[in-house]
Amino acid sequence: VQIGYEAGVAGLALFIGAQVWLYMRLVRRHDEWTVVLLATFWAYVVINMLLHMWSNEAVAAQWWLVAGIALVLPAAGAKTKTKLKAQRQKI
Repeated sequence: VQIGYEAGVAGLALFIGAQVWLYMRLVRRHDEWTVVLLATFWAYVVINMLLHMWSNEAVAAQWWLVAGIALVLPAAGAKTKTKLKAQRQKI
C-alpha cells in the first residue's frame, strides 16, 4: 500500500511484477539459498501487512542484495567448475 501511495499505480505494478519475476526465478532453483530466500520473502510480505517496511532503504537493500547474490552464485560456480575442469585437462 505504501509503495502504491508513493509511486502510484504504475510504480506498484512494476514493483509487484519485479517481485513475481524474482520469486518465479527462485522457485525454479533447488538449493539451500532458495529455502532461505523464499522464507525471507514471505516473512517480509507478512510484516509488510503491519509495517511499511519496503520504504525503509536498509530493508529493501538487504532483500535485493541477497536475492541478487543468490541468483548470481550458481552461474559463477558453474564458470569456476568449467575453468577448473579445463585446467585439469591441460595438465
